[in-house]
Amino acid sequence: MNTQDKLLPHHQEMLYQQSGISPEISEQRGCRSVTIKSDLKSLGFGENQRQVPTLLMPLWNTRGEIGLYHHRPDEPRVDAKRGKPIKYEFPKGSRMMIDVHPALTSDFDNGFWPTLMF
Repeated sequence: MNTQDKLLPHHQEMLYQQSGISPEISEQRGCRSVTIKSDLKSLGFGENQRQVPTLLMPLWNTRGEIGLYHHRPDEPRVDAKRGKPIKYEFPKGSRMMIDVHPALTSDFDNGFWPTLMF
């Protein structure tokens, strides 16, 4: 199954035309459309974070593993405190991480990229 089989047409347009991400990169990264709320539940998203349809994107760590997922709902919920849409949802309680394209993982292992610690 290729990326186009996993992505709804409007998510393909968002990635390929609007963001300039190639189908090959999208496939390598594992982007896909989600239309079933239980899929988001299984990835750790809270009940109020499970808006579908949505574009799901994994975040990859420096070891070439999926560290966590985030998603961009077609119709985002609104932050009650700020009154603004929440464009990207991260699992409740998750921590931010460095996102490394899987093809660059070996560059971290051989010291090509310096690791920044804050």
